[in-house]
This record gives sequence, C-alpha cells and structure tokens, in this order.
Amino acid sequence: MIRLFLLTTTSILLAWIYLFFIFVGIGAFSRRLFGLEVKSVRELLNSFWVGWAYTIFFLQIWHIFLPVDWRFFILISLVGAIGNISVNKYFSCLNREKISKRIIFMAGILLAALWLANRAILPPLNYDSGLYHLNYVRWVSSFPIVPGLANLHARLAFNSAYFLYVAMLELDFWVGKSYHIANGLLLLVFFVQITASWSYILRNNKLKLSRIFCSLLIFPVINISNDILGNISSPSPDLPIIILAMVLSVEFLAFLEGRDKKLQEFYYRVFFIVAIIALGIIIKASFLVFGIAILLSIFNILHSKDLSTYRDRVGNKYMKGIFIGFVVTIVVWIIRSVILSGYIAYPFWKGSFPLEWRVPYASAVNVMNWTVAWARQPEVYHWQEVLDNWDWCIPWFIRTSRHYFLVEFPLLLSASSLFFILLLRSLSKYKQNLHRHVWYILFPPCISLIFWFFTVPDIRFGSIFFWILGIGTLTIAIGHTSDWKKVTKIAVLIISCIIALCSDIVSVVKSSFKIVAPNKESGFYYTPAVSLQEYTTRSGLVIYVPVYGDQSFDAPLPSSMYPHPDLRLRQKGDMRYGFMIDPKDEKDASVGMHEEWEREKWL
Repeated sequence: MIRLFLLTTTSILLAWIYLFFIFVGIGAFSRRLFGLEVKSVRELLNSFWVGWAYTIFFLQIWHIFLPVDWRFFILISLVGAIGNISVNKYFSCLNREKISKRIIFMAGILLAALWLANRAILPPLNYDSGLYHLNYVRWVSSFPIVPGLANLHARLAFNSAYFLYVAMLELDFWVGKSYHIANGLLLLVFFVQITASWSYILRNNKLKLSRIFCSLLIFPVINISNDILGNISSPSPDLPIIILAMVLSVEFLAFLEGRDKKLQEFYYRVFFIVAIIALGIIIKASFLVFGIAILLSIFNILHSKDLSTYRDRVGNKYMKGIFIGFVVTIVVWIIRSVILSGYIAYPFWKGSFPLEWRVPYASAVNVMNWTVAWARQPEVYHWQEVLDNWDWCIPWFIRTSRHYFLVEFPLLLSASSLFFILLLRSLSKYKQNLHRHVWYILFPPCISLIFWFFTVPDIRFGSIFFWILGIGTLTIAIGHTSDWKKVTKIAVLIISCIIALCSDIVSVVKSSFKIVAPNKESGFYYTPAVSLQEYTTRSGLVIYVPVYGDQSFDAPLPSSMYPHPDLRLRQKGDMRYGFMIDPKDEKDASVGMHEEWEREKWL
C-alpha cells in the first residue's frame, strides 16, 4: 500500500513539475516581447498562466488540421525549454537566506501538493465527465476537429478549448489517465500564488490591495471545496473557470490600485488581463460577461486623464498587438464552433451558416432552452414549464439559499464592509488615500451575477462571483486603514480568523482533507466502465449507446445516448469527415439531445 501511495504521488508530482516549467518557459517569451524578464515569484506565476493560455490558443489551431497527440506535446516542450533559459536567471538569484525566510510557506506548499496529488488518484467524480467530457477528449486525441459532431451528441459541440489541454496530456503512461493531472496542477499553482501573498503581507509594511485580496481568496477556495474536490480528478472546465476568475480579479485589482513606472510593465499587465479573458471565454462562454466587464473598465480607465502619459506611439503599438491577438483567438474559437455545429456559438441558435452538417434550428433551440431550464429548475419535466413564466423563482431561491457559505455569507461580508467604509468616511479626521479606480473591482462580479440570474442561475456557475464581490469589498474596506500600516496588517489577520470561524472552515477541512487509499491494482482509480448496446441508423452507422443512464464515459467512438435514425457519416466509412442528418428537417428538435422516451422508442 505504501509503495503504491509513493508511486502515484511521485508520478503525479513529477508530471506537474514538468508541465509547470513548460508553461512558465512559454509564458516567459511574452515578457521578453515586452522587454521584461522574470524577477519575482509573482512574475513567475503569471508566466505560467500566460504559457498555459498560449498553449491552449495554439491547440485550437493545431486541432483544426491534426489530432492532439505527442507531436504537439514535443513541440511545446521544446519551446518551453528554450523559454526557461531566461527564467533560470531568476532561480540563480535565489540564495539560501531567501529560501530560509520562506521555509514555513514552502512547507505549506509541499503539504498542499501532496494532498492534491493524493486526491488526484480518484476516478472522475464530476457527473458531466461521464456524460461527455471523457468522450470528447477521446475524439480530440483520435481525430482533427470533426464537422457536425453536434448531430451525434449536442454537448460534444459546446466547444470548450479546455479539453484540448486534457487530450494533450494523453501520452504514454498517462493514456486514459490524463484527468489525474490536468486540474490539480492549476489548483496547486493558484495555491502557491495565495501562499506567496500571505508571505508578502507578513514580511512587508507597505501593503498592496491586490496582495490582500489574493490572500483572502483562500476562503472561497476552501468554501467551494465541495465543487473543487469533485473536479481535481475530473476533466471538467468548471474548476479552471473558477481559478481563472480569481487570477484575473487579482491582476485586475493590481492594475487598478497603482501605476507601473515602466511603460512595458504597464502594458504587459494589460496584455496578461486580456489573455486570461480570452482564455476564459474559449474555455466557457459564460465567462464572456465577466471578461467584457473588465475590458470595458480598462478601456474607460485608459482613456482617463490620469493615464495620458501612457498613451504614446509605443503604447498604441502594444494595444494594437493585444487587440489583434484577442480577436484572432475568438475568431478561431468561432470557426471551431461552426465546424462542430454550423453555429457561431452553439447552442445559441442565432448566427449560423448553410452547411450540410448544420444542426437543425429546432434542435439548437431545444438544447439552449434545456440548458437554461435545468439551471433554473433541475427537476422540471419540460423546459416550457420554466421559460414561459417566473414560477421557478421561489423554488430556486429556496434551493440557492441553502448554500449559506456560497451566497449569503459573501453577501453579508460585502454589506458589512460597505457599512464600515461609510462609517470610516463619516469621521471628520479621515483622509481618503485610495484611488477611486479600485472600486471598479466590484463592477465585473455585479454584472456577472445579474447576467447569471437571468440566464443559467445554477449555484456552481455563480458562487465564485459572490465571493469575488465579498472579498473585493472587504479588501477596499481594509485599504481604508492604509494610513495605519500596523493596523492594516493586524486587520487582515483578525478578519481572516473571523471569516474562518464564521464560515466553519475547520469542519470543512476535517471533512474534505482526508487521505485517499490508493487502488490495490495500480494505485490510480480507473474510469468506470458502462454496459453498451449497439444502435444502427438507417445509413448503417453503428452507435454505442449506454444501456443504463446517460453516461458513456470513455466508450468506443462513436458513442452517444442520443442516437438519431437519420444520422449518417458525411463520407462513408470515415468519421474524420463528420456527421450529418439526412434527410434534415429544420423542425426536428431531437438531434443531438432528446427525451428519454424518444431514445427508448428508437432503441
């Protein structure tokens, strides 16, 4: 048992270390384009996120022409190795004295890494992983992008670029096990970022709001642990989106609170923010509103009088490059959506092309409506019961209010912080030192929550915005004590203890942070196997359908729990060229997703 524990833990940690330096090396190139080098932990971690973003950006293009396999991994490994030459200068500057001062925090990071590696050996726990995540990863690693895949299974065309990253890890030892290392790495890197912020706060008298904000994000990470724990060992985009929202918020607040002395540093920060926004959008389209709200805030600030010194030829050159990169990334994502479904942003039904593999209009509407209806009231019989009225609001409110630590607590945190700010400002001796721009940090989560409520108000899509709003308001309140440096530091520590007690962190830690015994055979827990039956369409195409339930996990291709009798291959005998419905009826709402009774009728 000990041997298996060491084997699984060591293999996962080594994979994470290797991937970390690959992404850091790739991200370091972007800093060099701005004439900058990696000189701090913050810059090192930001290089990781940019490197990960670059990798997924280029994976989108690669997969249009080729399957995601070892060739792409070798390519980025070489690029990352070259990029690490500049990063090595940073590591060479570290000495024993600097390391010894951070020994406690490094020990904490090591413990977190061991715990995450232990949790990562579990099977995929996210329900959607069995529904379509694992099956789409198999498509990505087997073929270039497949036209009309939505006709086989609607969710395979949701076009999340995150699965390209998971498929990239399907190499050698990790074939069929890439989900064990995909998400844990991202969570570990963000935990290092939080730990670095705590180290900075305790060692420095001059505090930055972005550091305080980042350090306090440890509480949403722990309180959302039920969602996070199920995704550490699952190839789910839910966890990356939560992490990206927090990473983006930290850097956005850093942009708001101060002005970089170097023009290159200022525009690199803008580039970083835009890159993470683009990455969030192509991973999950629901990130669009949060990202656009930040872009509008930055645009408004860049055109203010305060930043007139930054608007010169060099600055305009940087902004044009950043804008072009953002547009190209989104355009490639749209092209991929059109290839998969015939629609610009499937399942949104507006904006399509007259392609032979385009999903029937009624089916696109059906998928979109079911997505919204399920988020509002999961137990609904048909989406018309929810979308035609507001009767779902009361059951939704009761269901959502049960998540005290995800909704009410961060809202209470925000309200009490605002009360403190108003109270402090009412004092005659108080002087305002915070820049007015820091209030922009509250704009993206507020707009996102409004959009979330009117579209897909499921708690797993909105919990992080409640916490960003609460922690953001609290950070501004702490910033109002910046005249008293010692008071500010003590306030962070006291408030942290209060939050920990009020949100019952101790019980969460006890229930979540348990050691998982390794599987007796290989140490890793396997993907669940499901019983399948064959369904033959009118064209002779054989589809593998789950006998029970709607999860197919890593079933052979093509697999779907939504077989359609008129589905056929565009080119007989070759799935590479995609699927289409023939004959196609635009009023047919059963393509790619339909009711269980319809499946039983056809089977």
